[in-house]
Amino acid sequence: MVYTADSDQVSDGLYIGQVAEMLGVTTTMIRQWEKHGFIKAARTQSGYRVYPMDQIQRMQTVRDLVKSGVNPAGIHLTLQNGELGFPGPPPSGNPTSVGARLQRLRTAKKISLRGLAARTQLSASYLSAIERSISNPSVAVLLKLVAALGTNLVEVLGGEPLDNKLVVKGSERRSLDQRIPGVEIQQLFRVDTVLESLLFIIQPGAASGESYQHEGEEFLFVVEGNLEVVLDETERFSLETGDSMTYASHRPHRFANTGSTVAAILWVNTPPTF
Repeated sequence: MVYTADSDQVSDGLYIGQVAEMLGVTTTMIRQWEKHGFIKAARTQSGYRVYPMDQIQRMQTVRDLVKSGVNPAGIHLTLQNGELGFPGPPPSGNPTSVGARLQRLRTAKKISLRGLAARTQLSASYLSAIERSISNPSVAVLLKLVAALGTNLVEVLGGEPLDNKLVVKGSERRSLDQRIPGVEIQQLFRVDTVLESLLFIIQPGAASGESYQHEGEEFLFVVEGNLEVVLDETERFSLETGDSMTYASHRPHRFANTGSTVAAILWVNTPPTF
């Protein structure tokens, strides 16, 4: 296709406004991507930016990574390893990282990145960034992944072994190995049980991300602070210290700490979900 600007002939390329409309982003964002070196633009003699067609898929990858919260360094690393960043172990080299565990589970089940992307409705480039520890997924994203891989969050996050320990002392409790922004999860059980009890420590402003859903039921009790829970994207509940809540987990739900102090939430799921 040929586009003309001030008598300049440009073949097999799109102008910045056309690319922005195609990708659902702003022209300012595209200029920032170019400034970071993620993409390259040709220019007409009059100075118009024109993006060759071979850059469009790359720009789609950049868009998905940006929307997923991957930082510029992570995007550069992903692009250096191919458009979807499939090759290579996590940059941290840590075989016990969340990304490495997810990669092992996916590989063991013989699921490709594109196959997992189809199951979770997440982009393959974003999944690759998670596996390589470039991006830190939200609670909602992690739950989508564990559901698609047939496991639970405690296993993926390196929970304590189920060694039939009936009492777990406060001093023995440790946080799961996750880097969910603003959310700390502590495992409260060490026995094989259908009641999965966890303590969520949620910083002010931190949230689960988009709504998620799964089978089962859940109960939560606000030990301290405030928590907002949204069900079905229509019902909003504001919980304060001492409040509790029970609901069916198949209802889409999400949470956020809307207060100004740290919130501590006792959270019980059945069957085990996290």
